[in-house]
Amino acid sequence: MKMAKAKKKRESVQHVLDHAPKTKSFVTKLNGSSKFEVITLENDEAKEEWVDSLEEGDTLHTIFGVSDLVSLAVFNRGVEVRRIPFYHITGRGKSRQFSIRDKDRSILPDLVKLVQEQPELFYQFRPLDQQVARVRALTRAFYMVQEKMRKPTQLRFQSAYREVYLTSEVRDELKEEQFIKQELAKSPVFSAFTEEEASWLRQIKTALRGIAIWDDVLKGTAARGIGPALGGVLIGEIGDINRFPHRDALVHYCGCHVTEAPEGLREQGVEGEMARRRKGEMALWNPRIRQALWKWSSTQVPKMSTQEKFACDPWVLMYHARRQLEIEKREAKGIPEEGVLMTLPGKNEGGKQKSRRYFSKGHLHNRVGAYLRTRFVRWLYKEWRQLAKAGRM
Repeated sequence: MKMAKAKKKRESVQHVLDHAPKTKSFVTKLNGSSKFEVITLENDEAKEEWVDSLEEGDTLHTIFGVSDLVSLAVFNRGVEVRRIPFYHITGRGKSRQFSIRDKDRSILPDLVKLVQEQPELFYQFRPLDQQVARVRALTRAFYMVQEKMRKPTQLRFQSAYREVYLTSEVRDELKEEQFIKQELAKSPVFSAFTEEEASWLRQIKTALRGIAIWDDVLKGTAARGIGPALGGVLIGEIGDINRFPHRDALVHYCGCHVTEAPEGLREQGVEGEMARRRKGEMALWNPRIRQALWKWSSTQVPKMSTQEKFACDPWVLMYHARRQLEIEKREAKGIPEEGVLMTLPGKNEGGKQKSRRYFSKGHLHNRVGAYLRTRFVRWLYKEWRQLAKAGRM
């Protein structure tokens, strides 16, 4: 009886992927020659089929950032994944702005050239990256429940309960705020959203364990006000500090950079203001990080500044010092506390001239928060880079 021939093991293959979520992706196999055939992956189904075609022992070269979920799926199949920071491809390594991808063309030829000529620029995908990817997925789910479900539901219930309160007989016994809080606690719908939110938060706490930038830096007293939810956003969305050639690239990615102030403000001695996305423009930063840092600088730190136990916290001290400096600048210009109303170019939807109040209490509060965010991101970059150099991140 003839013995069945052993199945010949397939030779490992090197793949190069230019991945773009929700649109076309491009991939090729490297065979050692300068010529290569480009395969277009039109949709998610085609991308899933391509991932299923990879086998253990293959190698995938791709980019940090947008390809993280694909990298994770491929890594789980036993394929070696090597990724490169995007700034190496765009040639903007010395730019002060974080590289923005040109969506109108494929960068696959540039990526292939780097694989062939400078393979040392690629970093290997690690189990830690897998853990960070999970943190990102959990925090996005958490904020989906909180911002899109629980908070809108709470606001609608409050509006309904307010009318019920005004027509009820308990007004002599309970204040409106107490009544609404009591009714919300009874609502099975609101309670379900609250429990769902708490469940995601517990999972985030578990996923963060063992990540050095959380355990050694953000979790401690050096970054008070940054809890698991906000910390999970920072760690999950930044992913790997090697993506950023310098601290200003991270500052831009977080939306904490300063742009030139309008002419009217420059006449008042204000040289720059925090970057804002104007109507019709694309935001050149990560909105999740920007929102998380805004919550910290505009809510958490001011709240801590009113509590005696945080009086010596470095961020609270910085908050007070910067706030006093902004007040002194306003007083030196002779501007009253209500600020000055300045006209802006263009008109609003009602056809009226656009205007904005500057140097008011609210404006100074925003300027102090913006200053704290920029300083925080620069500090975070320094701490994270030290852990990366030590091989812990």
